[in-house]
Amino acid sequence: MAWKWRSVAAAFLCCTAASVAQAADLRIGVSAFPLSVDPHFYNGVGDRNLSLHLFSRLVEQKGDLSLAPGLATEWRPVSETVWEFTLREGVKWSDGQPVTPEDVIFSLTRSANIPNSPLGYAPFTRDIAHAEVAGPRTVRIVTRQPSPVLPANLSAISIVAKHAVESRESGDFESAAVSTGAGPYRLVSFGRNDRAVMERNPSYWGERPEWDRVEMRFIANEGARSAALLAGDVDLIDSPSRNDLPRLRRDNRFRVVSVPGNRPIMLLPNFRAVRSRKLRLAVKLARSPNNVTMPRDRITRPFSTAPAVLRTV
Repeated sequence: MAWKWRSVAAAFLCCTAASVAQAADLRIGVSAFPLSVDPHFYNGVGDRNLSLHLFSRLVEQKGDLSLAPGLATEWRPVSETVWEFTLREGVKWSDGQPVTPEDVIFSLTRSANIPNSPLGYAPFTRDIAHAEVAGPRTVRIVTRQPSPVLPANLSAISIVAKHAVESRESGDFESAAVSTGAGPYRLVSFGRNDRAVMERNPSYWGERPEWDRVEMRFIANEGARSAALLAGDVDLIDSPSRNDLPRLRRDNRFRVVSVPGNRPIMLLPNFRAVRSRKLRLAVKLARSPNNVTMPRDRITRPFSTAPAVLRTV
């Protein structure tokens, strides 16, 4: 499965043992469901989790945040403000048509200009002045100033098929014909606030996905997600309830795994408000080592961990 760029500080509760490992289908209960199948519409957890299954990027980001070849096999700066990306040979969209440099340029432009996007991808392409075709498999990107982090930024931008998407709106992506991608899976159906069903993409350029069919079900309540897992209605859930974790850790049917998250959360005071002596005193007491409500080491911590639970029997 494509779990690259996992939900930041997300928690995964999964069943991947003998019974599930032999299955061809995977059912996931998710807490954050996509607002849209359009990979450029909203930079949110649910939307990214879906788009990582359906689409590819020029540069991929691995679980340790290092960069890896995606639709581009190599990239290099040719001057302080020019990068060249060489596309992987023979890649096809899920409808069988070839991926071209024009698709890449179209996607870079489109991702920054989505109407009514609540949180878009423009920050990732703000350094780009323009992009151009520099050969049958080469895209040249000119930046407004030196941009050494451009490859990392482009690992956030899904590449879409120009022939399927041009002149379409975000809502049209719920059609499998419009959501044509180059990811490990292709869309079968999408029910808003219900579920997304995907099947393995036979045209995928990368490693063959483990599952024939993946179903993402929206289960907002964390207790209901745990109940669905325990009942066997789903094979994996994200964001398990902290109250359920001790019991699941004791249950030998499950294995709990924790991984570091990389989401920064900062406490930013309102400096007008801190003119109040009473407020300053309250903050001081809250940060006291003897205060059990807000221990000092919980105000600033270098990492948080995201638990995962796997079924072992």
